[in-house]
Amino acid sequence: MKVLNFFTYDYPFRGNDQNFIEDELKMLSTLFDKINVIPIRNKDKFKINYVNKENINYDLSLTNHLFKFKNIIQIIIRIFFCKYLWMELMRVKNKHFFTKVKMIIKERILAENLYLWVIRSKNRNLIKDIFYSYWSNYTVFGFYLLKKKKIINRCFARSLGSDLNGFIPKDTFVPFLNYKFKYLDFILILNDGQKKRLIEEKLIEDQKVIKCYQGIGTQKYYTKPINQKKIHLVSCGRFAKVKNTIEIINLVGTLKEFLTEFKILYSCIGEGPELEIIKKTAKSKLKNIEFNLICKVPNLIDFLKENDVDLYINLSLSEGMSFALMEAMSLSIPVISSSIPGNLEIVNSSNGYIINNCEENEIKKLASAIKNDYENDNFKMKRDKTFKTVSEKINRKVVLENMKSLLKSKFY
Repeated sequence: MKVLNFFTYDYPFRGNDQNFIEDELKMLSTLFDKINVIPIRNKDKFKINYVNKENINYDLSLTNHLFKFKNIIQIIIRIFFCKYLWMELMRVKNKHFFTKVKMIIKERILAENLYLWVIRSKNRNLIKDIFYSYWSNYTVFGFYLLKKKKIINRCFARSLGSDLNGFIPKDTFVPFLNYKFKYLDFILILNDGQKKRLIEEKLIEDQKVIKCYQGIGTQKYYTKPINQKKIHLVSCGRFAKVKNTIEIINLVGTLKEFLTEFKILYSCIGEGPELEIIKKTAKSKLKNIEFNLICKVPNLIDFLKENDVDLYINLSLSEGMSFALMEAMSLSIPVISSSIPGNLEIVNSSNGYIINNCEENEIKKLASAIKNDYENDNFKMKRDKTFKTVSEKINRKVVLENMKSLLKSKFY
């Protein structure tokens, strides 16, 4: 009997990863006799229409394990005498010192909690079962501890971006990075930037790094007419430093200075800690632009269809592969993109626009390229190539079949 223990962040509760996880679960349910879905974070109620199959079991006991008093005491004692904790604390430099210390302690506590929870689990064959973490977070460090002591035998994980690139803007620090990936059977990644770090820093063997996109469902080809005098731009993401929304506003404002003959509309979708400064920046920079600030939309694809969108903007400082960006591309909407590995995996100069920075001369080049494409009917060609990229490279049906074939080759 083949059993998969699938560690998520919050699924089957509502979360940012639910679309990808549900499609994976449906595929995995055809491959394994039993799947135990184990969320790290428990909420009040399951999301509506979660994947409900006879061979899928939802185990919500991991989080509860941490909050039992005797477990808290045991975990604290164990990590106090743990060499990994002290070695990790010793490598922290002055920059973001207290943030990093907090991250290290929290991750070590949670990894130990997972370790103890697994060894106390009943009705599991730990040597024969397969362990899969959807994120390369503390769960993967827990796998390291378990496999080092030969308590489990087979495990793999995904890296989605920040779990490898770092959660602090412009700082690549990740707790226990030198240990996490060492004993994985393999790691699934989204872009070449992730592979470069894993290999260059010798975090895992080269042959164990496998590119495996999450993919997006293909949409009916979106062939809206081009309005030669109007450009509607959209961005969507949490208002946090890593998403770089303030820089997007500066970009849009400067674009208008070079595209004076065009009416520019900009819809900014999101919410988060930078909301007030975003409002202030928009008021200053977008005086000649029709600007809409929207907290959230029920469905981004429907919004893009219904609001006659021409270009999507993603200037993230770090990204595995943005789901919102893929949704826009699935409608053949070209993207203005920062030159980070996660974006460059699917956006290029033939299907969109790459911008290396938001200095005036760079934005001037971008404005010139957009104007040229609009006036010489090249924009339709960009749309065609955008849709082709989605269909051929990140088609969800195709990438799930590829993942299925990979798992068969590894575990059958």
